[in-house]
Amino acid sequence: MRIELKDNSKELEKFGILNFCDLYDPQKNVILFCDFLMKFDSLMIVDDRFTEGLTDTEIANQGNKLEYAFWKRDFGSDATKGRSKTKLKNYIKIKKLDKTFTCLKNMIIQKFDVLFRDCEDSYPVVVGN
Repeated sequence: MRIELKDNSKELEKFGILNFCDLYDPQKNVILFCDFLMKFDSLMIVDDRFTEGLTDTEIANQGNKLEYAFWKRDFGSDATKGRSKTKLKNYIKIKKLDKTFTCLKNMIIQKFDVLFRDCEDSYPVVVGN
């Protein structure tokens, strides 16, 4: 699986990243990772609804809400659409259909910890001006 975020220079400046060498600062990487996790939390990764013991009505309802076209329709306002997404996310958590999402998130956090475990005092060696 590959997850990629693309930030422009203005977005990176918000994190104090002005050039490539700033990425050698472990704190900047932590800030970027926290931003990544916040964006990752907005994803909806749902387990197979057919194997979780849901009723036929629940399966159909959830299937409709997982379709791209469902979220493209007019909800009347962004607030109504946001409430609908929040209700769906809460439903997914209540029915425990988020095991894959939770597992992936935990694995991503563990990988970050492994990659940056020894980087607390690592900074680039500046060569030249």
